[in-house]
Amino acid sequence: MKRAENRVHAAAASRLRQVLAGAFAAWVGSGTLFARELAADEQVLFVPGTARSIGADRIELDVHAWIYEREERPRLASAFARYLGFDRAAASAEDRERFDRRTRLFLVDSENRKRIVLRLADGSRVELPRTRRGGRSDARVTMAATGLAADAPWIGFSAELPPGDARRFEGRALYVPAEGLSVVSDIDDTIKDSGVADRRTLLLNTFVRPFAAVPGMAARYRTLAAAEGVRFHYVSSSPIQLLAPLLAFLEEAGFPEGSLHLREATAWRTLIPRDATARSRKHAAIARLIGDFPRREFALVGDASEADPEIYGAIARDHPAQVCAILIRDTSGAGRDTARYRAAFAGVPTARWQVFTDEDDWSRVLEGCARRARETDDPQRTTAR
Repeated sequence: MKRAENRVHAAAASRLRQVLAGAFAAWVGSGTLFARELAADEQVLFVPGTARSIGADRIELDVHAWIYEREERPRLASAFARYLGFDRAAASAEDRERFDRRTRLFLVDSENRKRIVLRLADGSRVELPRTRRGGRSDARVTMAATGLAADAPWIGFSAELPPGDARRFEGRALYVPAEGLSVVSDIDDTIKDSGVADRRTLLLNTFVRPFAAVPGMAARYRTLAAAEGVRFHYVSSSPIQLLAPLLAFLEEAGFPEGSLHLREATAWRTLIPRDATARSRKHAAIARLIGDFPRREFALVGDASEADPEIYGAIARDHPAQVCAILIRDTSGAGRDTARYRAAFAGVPTARWQVFTDEDDWSRVLEGCARRARETDDPQRTTAR
């Protein structure tokens, strides 16, 4: 009898330990354990994300935050310049200033286990998961749809700071209607001349030289952006530290505003990601967008210098009902009848993908996508055209 009672007590104690362990794991996983408030010398950067309607009266925002602390590291800055092959002493004042501005966030410390509370546009508060290694915190948060202008393309929010901290860190999310056309655009060598094929040229164009827009792309994008229901999403392998220069480029060159989908913060020695890493990350970002908006059409615009044809071909095969067009900028003169393109777009209708040069006028292709997106009557579009 005694032994039976002991077994019962042991089993109960084991179950209690399991329950307590599960509760502790859930507490840790919630992000509140050991989370720290934002310090006065730490900064918050929000990447422009997307927002969508959830039901009749709620909106979901896709929030991406990075917390970091600025550091003065002259030796590291000098090492960075040597890595890029940039001779500061021989450079002009403009090039030095540009280099310092664009590399500044590669010299910071990312802050983990930080707590961020957001104040949303409806007045509600929501706490993000504590920042992980790399200083990032990402979450989908919801708010009431009431009180928002029906035609407002952006929904703003801000970080709620500790008492006495008068700074403001604001973010915003692009509201994307359930139906319409989404243009997913690469940046480097698609809308911005970067010279991806040559490593040294790419690095100097990224950190030292003025950004140069690909001729004609901004005007074509602006024309398309004027159509009802069109949204732009810029998906790039550039790291989050280049967000401010890229936003400035898009504005100054006249490109439509849009959500940005960038790589995690990276050390300067890993500026150029491995092909497989960049490919899988870009594929995942686009697939996530398509999954979030199953009733929208998607046009994918990229270039031949990286893996855009292969990524876009795979996306089109996975989502044949939503990918209405693929446009690839190729300045080599190879044309579409090459082994690479035949392999990349195997199984994709030939009328759905196009290779273009800077002289080609492909705007009608996307205008056709936008028109079909407006005219569609099937809210689900579960089958391929």
